[in-house]
Amino acid sequence: MNRECNVMLLTVGLTVGGTEGQLLELASRLDSRRFNVLVCALKGEGPVALAMRERGIRVVTLNGHGAWDVRVLYRLFRLVRQERPEILHAFLGFANLAASLAGRLPGVPIVIWSYRDVEVWKTKAHWLVDRLAARWADAITCCSDAVRQFVLAHMNGQAPKFSTIHNGVDLETFGSAPAARSSGRCPVWTSPRRDWR
Repeated sequence: MNRECNVMLLTVGLTVGGTEGQLLELASRLDSRRFNVLVCALKGEGPVALAMRERGIRVVTLNGHGAWDVRVLYRLFRLVRQERPEILHAFLGFANLAASLAGRLPGVPIVIWSYRDVEVWKTKAHWLVDRLAARWADAITCCSDAVRQFVLAHMNGQAPKFSTIHNGVDLETFGSAPAARSSGRCPVWTSPRRDWR
C-alpha cells in the first residue's frame, strides 16, 4: 500500500468566509488513507478552526497580527521543516507569498498558489511582488475562469501554469430542502442542466 502524502493547506485566517468553508470541505474530504492533512492559518483561531478540529483535522495557527507581521514567516518556516509536507497548497494573497518564501527554502517539492477573487484592491506594486514570488510556485489555481483571466492579465504569466478549479458543493445537503415556490410576482425558472457552476 502506498504511504501517506503529507499535505499542508495554508491560509490567512480561519474565520467564517467562502475560502475558509471550501478549506473545511477539502481538508475533511481528502482520503485519509492517502493524505496526511495539516491546515495552517497565519493568523489566530476562528470558528472554522473549531469546525475542522471537530471533524478530526489537524490545525495549527501562527497567531500573526497584521499584514506586516513577518514573524509568521519564521514560524511557518519552522513548521514546514518540522512537518515536511510534500505539497504546500496556499489560499489567498499573503498565504501565497508565504508559501513561496517559507516553503521553498526548506525544500518543499510542490508549492501551489490559489486565487479566490479578482483582488481589484491590489496596486501595481502588489502585482509586481506576486509576479516575482510566483516563480517559486509550481501551479496556480483559480476558483473561476473570470478570476483566472483577471489574474493572468495582471501577472503576465504563462497560461499553462494557471488552472481553474471550481468550488465543490455537496449536492446532498440540498436533497431534503423544500421545493421553492413562486408567489406569482417573481416566476421561478428551472433549468434542465445539472452542471451549474
